[in-house]
Amino acid sequence: MASHQKLNIEPSSSAPRAARGKFALRQATSLIIIFTILFPYARVLPVNTDIQPNFLIAILLLGPFVITVRMKEVIVFTIFVALLILYTIAEPTSQSFRAWPAYLTPLLVMVFVRAMLTSEANGRWLDRLMYMTFYPWVGFGVLQLLSGSLILVTTFRASTTTNRGWTSFAPEPSAFGTVLFLYAAFFAARGRPALAVVALLTTALAAQSALGLVYFAILALAYLLLHITKQARWLLPISAFLILLTVVVDMRDILEILPDGSRVTTLVNHAIVSGSIQEDNSVSSRVSDLISAMSAVTEGSMLGEGFGGEKRLKSGWGAYAYELGWLGLTIAIGWIGYFLFRAKQMGRNVLASTGAIIVMLFSSTPLAMPFASFVIAALIYAPASAEG
Repeated sequence: MASHQKLNIEPSSSAPRAARGKFALRQATSLIIIFTILFPYARVLPVNTDIQPNFLIAILLLGPFVITVRMKEVIVFTIFVALLILYTIAEPTSQSFRAWPAYLTPLLVMVFVRAMLTSEANGRWLDRLMYMTFYPWVGFGVLQLLSGSLILVTTFRASTTTNRGWTSFAPEPSAFGTVLFLYAAFFAARGRPALAVVALLTTALAAQSALGLVYFAILALAYLLLHITKQARWLLPISAFLILLTVVVDMRDILEILPDGSRVTTLVNHAIVSGSIQEDNSVSSRVSDLISAMSAVTEGSMLGEGFGGEKRLKSGWGAYAYELGWLGLTIAIGWIGYFLFRAKQMGRNVLASTGAIIVMLFSSTPLAMPFASFVIAALIYAPASAEG
């Protein structure tokens, strides 16, 4: 990758024609890379995975034209690649290579965004892209809801059923809800709560994703905890109302006002009637992933289970610990510590959003999905004028 180039999103009008041509090329190249991040499920190649390798292909082919690379980043990248090669040699199967994106994607996303956000103009440009791409995600999901039909299934691997929500450009409702949550985390840190509310409503009405709603609850809790001095006056009445609600209202009556057969209704039914939502297969599989990760660290080999096994965890941080053991746990802790350290420097809003995304990555979102790392990077590397 080039070592001294910088993106310049707004060149001077008096710049020579050659300079403006180079700017246009860098801008177009950056747009291609960003769109592979913000639409990570679009199938360009016949790859039978939900998260497509478009970002990795784009950054490796086009990255040298648009980003700067620091020596320490080259060293870290080399160490990661060497580690991946060693684990792949130990179990040389095609399955082993499927683990690579989860380790390379966060690092390459961080390098790309750090190099891109070299000025306030670039930060404003990135913000506009986030707003512009949010509306298609929402609009397409609402269109599916209103039309009652999945569209573009051939382009976006999508699967849902009559008792689940819609997918927009994602493969399933929970993935759609996750994307909406990531947009909301970004908008909340940028001081755009109205757009975060739009994302929440779309998650509830179009995606109908219980997992997505849990992520929003985590985000709200993170903001509440970090703004406790300002919002403390609301804690007592809200807490009192919730306690009173559970005492006065028969929780089984809630099932009668929820739509029959919906995903949220199913989970509420498990929680109220059986006393545990873990009876739901989707929930239990996520809990099982975290248990497997903890068992691999505490009871398995110190080097983990490796890449060649048939079992692949959906949990982002959990997969690190499961596959690489204590080494993977160390890598996960390193990333989490770095994200929180940088976020704390950017203000409470950025820290709250970053913390919520970190918690989300313990669930069913793999780190191979570039969107999550991208939102964190966009927040922690933001120019001063964009800080939350």
